[in-house]
Amino acid sequence: MQYSIVRNLNNHVALVKDEEQKDFIVFGRGIAYGKKTGQIISEVDITECYFLGKKDMAYFSDISEQMVPEIIVIAEQIISEAKKAVKGTYNANLLLMISDHLNFAIERAKEDISIKSPLEFEIRRLYPKEIEIGRIAIKLVKKELGVVLPKEEEAMIALHIVNSQVGGEVIQNAMLITEISNKVIDILNFHFQTNLDMNTSVMARFLIHLRYFIMKYMKNEEKEPEAGYEGLFTFLSTKDPEIYAAIQKIDQFIYKNYGWSISENDQIYLMMHVNRLVQEIREEHTDE
Repeated sequence: MQYSIVRNLNNHVALVKDEEQKDFIVFGRGIAYGKKTGQIISEVDITECYFLGKKDMAYFSDISEQMVPEIIVIAEQIISEAKKAVKGTYNANLLLMISDHLNFAIERAKEDISIKSPLEFEIRRLYPKEIEIGRIAIKLVKKELGVVLPKEEEAMIALHIVNSQVGGEVIQNAMLITEISNKVIDILNFHFQTNLDMNTSVMARFLIHLRYFIMKYMKNEEKEPEAGYEGLFTFLSTKDPEIYAAIQKIDQFIYKNYGWSISENDQIYLMMHVNRLVQEIREEHTDE
């Protein structure tokens, strides 16, 4: 596959078209050095390639004139770090969103304007891996552009990475998931009179399940009750009434605030995950 240059962004990045006239942003060491519009870039020289659909192309056209090309290179480096740490949908939309965000963050930093995310505490609490990517982003901006971004930007970048994991095209999706997940943890802590360890593998699995559970309700993808689960629901709810009561509190909170009623199937999975969390608490108390 060969690509023809539409626009040379810098020595290492170019906007190109393939043989089918589809648009891409391509990265590679020195791939665009000395090349002009219409010249060819070979696929073997490309290290990263992002397809631009119509919406992406319009978005790129909108933001590219307002920022230095180095920003999109930094955004790609951030995504490369994210790929090593967490699974997600790493596409052109995310590349452009991070580039756009960094551009405005750099402008704000130069004018000494700081904006704090209303969910910063929750993001730091729920997404330590993504926060680490935010830290890397701040270091990259300082190294490449000499601009020091405020610490609050760690959480803002982290939220973009979270959004890629939930397949969101708007950051509000990730914000809503973060808000609900944090409240669910608060409900469990209060109900069991504990302070759940956010860094265990059991908690990580619970948060992943919770994330996809919330996404399903956001998209109105509730399924019909599955046959054969009635007995399991009854068994779990009577086996440990304390866990069942916690799930009912979560159900009431979600219904009151978001209008979603948690199905029995989903309550079963929540009870099973919460049971694992509670087992850790009870084992710790036994060891004391």
